[in-house]
Amino acid sequence: MKKLLRSIKISPFTVIFFLILLFSGNLKTGLLAFLMLFIHELGHILMILILKYEIRVLKIYPYGCSIELMNGYIRNYFDDLLISSAGPLMYFIGNIIINLLSYYSLVSVLYINYLHSFNLNICIFNCLPLLPLDGGRCLVDLISLVTNERVGIITTRLISIIIPMLFIFKSSIWFKVFFVYIIYFNILELFKYNDSKNYRNYIEKQIKF
Repeated sequence: MKKLLRSIKISPFTVIFFLILLFSGNLKTGLLAFLMLFIHELGHILMILILKYEIRVLKIYPYGCSIELMNGYIRNYFDDLLISSAGPLMYFIGNIIINLLSYYSLVSVLYINYLHSFNLNICIFNCLPLLPLDGGRCLVDLISLVTNERVGIITTRLISIIIPMLFIFKSSIWFKVFFVYIIYFNILELFKYNDSKNYRNYIEKQIKF
């Protein structure tokens, strides 16, 4: 536990983010939203520890965490599937915590509804089969387990490019920005890591959730 605590680093952006929330009078809303995000990330962290991996750096950002492992990589695709799926599954734990907050009247009904909605959106959003989201990683792992790494990564990256293209013009401005990033990210990575050897080198260096 001490080793894990020593690995925690807080990004300067996180400090700035919460200072902005404090001075804008939105600290409570921000903290509750961050609690839901942290519960999601906690799923990844707990599964990593259960599978006997050591965390070298756990960096906390306003939108989640970046995890670097001591040995630099995940041993196999089944482990990665368990770790990636553990985040969205924490939706159920999040609901239990929200219900406890409601039962003991620790937050208002307005916040309870907000938390339920936010928790559900986190789960649905991360289940999308788009890289680098959890759903995209799970899809790579599943395809790679039944075929091979090359098929898994190329298929998932193509899906991650095509699906956003189908919905980008019918979405809100925020989703447009998100879809542009997803398309750009996957086109870049598709050309950069277009064979199984390069993809293996890639995932050994980029263990982030």
